[in-house]
Amino acid sequence: MSVCDDHFQYDAFVINGKKRKLLRGKYPTLVPEGDISHQVVCVVGEKTETKPFKTSLCASGLAIEPSNLNILSQKVEESVFLINPPPPHACNQQFKQDNVLSTSTKTFMKRSDVLEMEIRELKQHNAALKVDHTNQRIENDALNKRITHLKSRVEELQKENHVLRQYRARVGKREEARQKKICDAQVESKKSTNVNVASQTESIPSSQMELFLHDLIQRKDCNKNFPYTKILREVSFIIHYYSPVVYKYVRNLFENLLPHPCQFVRWTSFIDASPGLIAVSFNHIAKTNEVSKKYYSVSCDEMAIRTDIVFNREKLIGYVDGGGLTHVQDPSEHAKNAFFVVATEINGGKSIPIAYILTRGLRASQITEIITKCLVAMHNAGGEVISITFDGLPANFKAMENMGANFELGTDKFKTFIEHPATKDKVYIMPDSSHMFKLVRNNFKACKILRNGSGDFINWGYIARLQEIQDIEGVRAGNKLTKSHIQFEKQKMKTRLCAQALSHSVATAIDFCRKINVDGFKDSEATCEFLDVCDKLFDMFNSRPRGMGLKTPMKISNSTIWSPFLNKAKSYLLTLECKAKDEYKPIYQTGKGTFVKGLVTSITSLQMIMVDIEEGKIILE
Repeated sequence: MSVCDDHFQYDAFVINGKKRKLLRGKYPTLVPEGDISHQVVCVVGEKTETKPFKTSLCASGLAIEPSNLNILSQKVEESVFLINPPPPHACNQQFKQDNVLSTSTKTFMKRSDVLEMEIRELKQHNAALKVDHTNQRIENDALNKRITHLKSRVEELQKENHVLRQYRARVGKREEARQKKICDAQVESKKSTNVNVASQTESIPSSQMELFLHDLIQRKDCNKNFPYTKILREVSFIIHYYSPVVYKYVRNLFENLLPHPCQFVRWTSFIDASPGLIAVSFNHIAKTNEVSKKYYSVSCDEMAIRTDIVFNREKLIGYVDGGGLTHVQDPSEHAKNAFFVVATEINGGKSIPIAYILTRGLRASQITEIITKCLVAMHNAGGEVISITFDGLPANFKAMENMGANFELGTDKFKTFIEHPATKDKVYIMPDSSHMFKLVRNNFKACKILRNGSGDFINWGYIARLQEIQDIEGVRAGNKLTKSHIQFEKQKMKTRLCAQALSHSVATAIDFCRKINVDGFKDSEATCEFLDVCDKLFDMFNSRPRGMGLKTPMKISNSTIWSPFLNKAKSYLLTLECKAKDEYKPIYQTGKGTFVKGLVTSITSLQMIMVDIEEGKIILE
């Protein structure tokens, strides 16, 4: 639609050079003076229509009647008016279509929509950039934190790498020293092997040796699966029995013509090992004592076994079986434990099982009966028993009391030996030291605080505090204390943890912390003394041939070293007290005093054995 610009107000247009653009929402409201009616040309699609409209006179001039506004507003929102100023008399003439429409309205509308769309896209892009900037800043902060953490982790790994390199260097030096010792030992063993072979084969008769060599030469031409002759088996048994190392050397010397050691297991599988006294073991003890006198220590212990019934080609085994050593109430019960008795040579190097039974638990009277029969059988085989060893089970102490011992500490009735049922000689009682020291550790932690004869307190908390500080600092003060040594409940049977917790190195570390005023170690002198006594006692009961100080084997010549300490340790253990019912009592008078009873018994028996050796009653070659 096109009309003359004289009919619009001045502010209805936007001037752009020679062109003027009609704003949206503006309508023609002015009519020049003298004009009564006009026509407008409306463009609808491709058709043009001329429609009349009327005006009326108002105070400001002529105005369009409201009834005619619909004609003008029909396309005003979809059209753009570009009109050149017409001459004054043009309003009275008909508007021509080719002079009004200079440009298509659709083209300008498309451009306007495109511009508006671009403006919206720019605004959206700007908002997205702001969001991206915020996210980028957050990501940068997270990356900076991550970089800082990684730098600290790299420093930690570098320190660990440095420590591992030092440890590897130390291990390398130790390995070199060990390899050197092994090489030296191999050289010495090669030098002594020929001597050992000659000495071991002296026990074989010359005629038997000739037959052995004859069969060995014949076997060289036979198939490897050919059965071994009787003489080859007997001589191989003898050599392997005396020294497996020598047997290995002889077997290699004869180009593996002798049987492999695994073959001995197959050959000995037919030996009767029914519950009761083991006849083969007593035969061996008898033959050994014919050559040289041997002294023995008898050990007894009960261990758990798998509950199962097995057929061994003759009968079902796995039921409770006393083996003729003790009476069994119900032989149809499945066995849960096995009670073993082992004889260990004191002046030799062999441990020989002499008896065992299958049981579901033994009473003290049954243990007494079993030990009595084993001692008699050992005497009949020519073996002399000096001591008996067992763990801290109350039934074991009761069995010894049934045989004549007395464990009333602090009285004149205290007696640490029994009389041999056959010879009436003294057989000393020595409870197992490893079990006793584990009881020391267990009861020490259970009581938390003990008291010595001077009234000073022995506190488990000092050991726990030392471990805590070492764990925090990441370094150990010259000891092997770890969390496993403090929380040992799931590893009670490991003697290593007990010995390392009650050690001299732990006592030294606690004393050092006290001297430099570390918090939590005040008044720890009594605890250090207790740990030193336990450490020295453990060393004495586990001495080594090449040990030093108290680790040296006890002899008459070094009695000035061990004798004063044993007396001091015995009196020290007897003065230990623990709290029971709001008062302190001697610990051996409570239910937690088994370790005191066991250690004092072992010390007393050991002193009496050394007296018998000094008087010549026991002659150890």
